[in-house]
Amino acid sequence: MAPEQSFSKRHGFSQAKDITIREDAPENLRSFVLQTARSLGLGVHLQRQVLCRALRVPYSEELGRRRREEIEVEELMMNSCPWFKVYDIIEAFFASLAHYDEYSGEDHARAFADEINEFFLDEGIGWQMVGGQVVTRGTESFEAVVTAAISALEASERPTAAKHLHEALQDLTATAGGFTRRCLSRIGIARMRGS
Repeated sequence: MAPEQSFSKRHGFSQAKDITIREDAPENLRSFVLQTARSLGLGVHLQRQVLCRALRVPYSEELGRRRREEIEVEELMMNSCPWFKVYDIIEAFFASLAHYDEYSGEDHARAFADEINEFFLDEGIGWQMVGGQVVTRGTESFEAVVTAAISALEASERPTAAKHLHEALQDLTATAGGFTRRCLSRIGIARMRGS
């Protein structure tokens, strides 16, 4: 496994890029996801099963016996699927790693999420893994403000407002970062009620 922190991180040369990618899954992300899952112990057979399940295509036992071809097939599957399916696959790989972590006592799922989140930051991808799910990521200041707002509302015993803000953020995630009437409505309701 890689060292705790890379040279660029240790010496402050690595900075998060501005978010420029939201409704896309670039080729380097697709490749990185497969490489990272493989490096954390999710072998090609398990990767292929997860890919087939996430993409809803039949798994072929015959191909499972031919390792080189299987690697090519999984790369083809990953590279040819729609962008949003890549994020489904990321969640499915996390779930598989978490399942195996329960039995092994390892923490590969967390390591996978950390690697994916670092990649998202480094490449300007507007998503993040939280609790095994890929959700909208804003700028650092946006994330800090939202987290503080939810905490403040909960601390001031205004759970309804906190709930509306949380639901608005979920709506943002569900619409790939777009501001919808429903989102704005939830925020407006929370502000009007002040509860």
